[in-house]
Amino acid sequence: MGPIVPLTLFGWAALIPGLFALIGARRAVAVAYVVGWLFLPVATYDLPLVEFDKTAAIAIGCLAGVVLFDLPRLLALRPLVVDLGAIAVVAAPFFSSLANDLGPYDGFANSVARVFMWGAPYLFGRLYFADRGGMVELGRAIVWGGLAYVPLCLWELKMSPQLHAQVFGFYAHASGFTQVMRFGGWRPTVFQHHGLMLGMWMAMSALVAYAQSRSGGARRGAAEPTLLGVRMLWWAVLLAGVTVLCKSSAAIVWMGAGMAFLWLGSRTGTRGIAWALVAVPLVYAGVRTTNVWDGSHLIEGLEALGFPEERVESIDYRFEAERLLADKALEQPLFGWGGFGRGFVPWDRSPSGFVVPDGLWTLYLNMNGLVGLFGLLWLMLAPLVLWLRAHRGSNWIRGDAAVGAGLALVVALFAVDCLLNAMVNPIFLVATGAVCGRAVHAGVPRRVTTKRATRVPAPTIDAVPAASTARPVVVAGGPGARLHARWRARVAASRRALPSALPGQR
Repeated sequence: MGPIVPLTLFGWAALIPGLFALIGARRAVAVAYVVGWLFLPVATYDLPLVEFDKTAAIAIGCLAGVVLFDLPRLLALRPLVVDLGAIAVVAAPFFSSLANDLGPYDGFANSVARVFMWGAPYLFGRLYFADRGGMVELGRAIVWGGLAYVPLCLWELKMSPQLHAQVFGFYAHASGFTQVMRFGGWRPTVFQHHGLMLGMWMAMSALVAYAQSRSGGARRGAAEPTLLGVRMLWWAVLLAGVTVLCKSSAAIVWMGAGMAFLWLGSRTGTRGIAWALVAVPLVYAGVRTTNVWDGSHLIEGLEALGFPEERVESIDYRFEAERLLADKALEQPLFGWGGFGRGFVPWDRSPSGFVVPDGLWTLYLNMNGLVGLFGLLWLMLAPLVLWLRAHRGSNWIRGDAAVGAGLALVVALFAVDCLLNAMVNPIFLVATGAVCGRAVHAGVPRRVTTKRATRVPAPTIDAVPAASTARPVVVAGGPGARLHARWRARVAASRRALPSALPGQR
């Protein structure tokens, strides 16, 4: 590991606050996460209380920028009920460590790591992207990131996945070259931890580009959004094509499903497909945790259909591993077994001799129990649920709402992918905070009712006396509210008329 690794990691954390001063807070956060996540090395430094990797570098830099240049916005943020998911994910490791006698230091260190990976991106999404302009800018940043990876993916498809080794001196994944061949060719990784992570990123950037293209074309008389003068739809086609070349089967399926949802939803306004997508992680985690469904019938069906033996064996291996891990987790159901592999189960089918979780949901259930699993599912499914509740009928996906619907679908598909893999991308968590904040505020009722009538009185403008310099006050409500507003306006005008200092106080 050469000097370029610490230089880029620590240097990026130090550079981010400067971005806040140069290009503004919202754009600085978008650039910090997209550029940092896509191009920083996959490396970790063990510091006191902190495992300093690129997620920590980005989060620390952005937190410093907020404190130095935008502290009032942070202090004005009010917690919401939807934030409980992020709080549970961050706090669960601390209580898991205490429950397993691992000590408060271990728990605090693990919670700090969760803050960098989960809490901080969610917070920045709530702070800066929880309006339509913010979601559009976040979506465009994701598309820019996908396009920046296109030539790098094509290069590695031809030359093999070695950019990370050439630039930083080591391979990003511990297995080296053992998992980079698929379907007779190379599967690129660029600067990501694994080819699966890269495939998911390219797939979701294509989906976001398609959602942005729908946001313009769906409105009568509105031009389709462009990027560099090119219609966003063509960028979506390019990104989708490169996603297919990346040879990640699951990512290709999620991308196709997401685009089909957007197209069908915008044409018909149907909401059932979105609710079905929300149900998939909940039902799967429920039936697998309780072992109500063991997957044996699926294995038999795949064998009868003539699926390749190695693929059927892989699925059977996964089902049995999930059952063993779930059984172990339910021995300590509330907070799980904590870290250090305490919840792993000896198993002769595993090359390591232990069952190692593949899906993120099994990992969090095993480490942090039902509290951790609850927080994980809440955090990743809340955006789409809230978006559907805030936009009634077919409005959830048409016109301007297509941008938010696209980001909500990205997070929901990320949740489905976490049933199979444990590839966390903090940019998707920024989108989580953005959609949750936007959906909650969009769904706040703005009606004022009285006991005597259900009709909403129109807002009235009560002007203050002409001699006053106070601004007019807009009031919604009955006579009592208007009298109170007049009194407040006159008091304010009287205070302005007072001399700047009383006698004897000069």
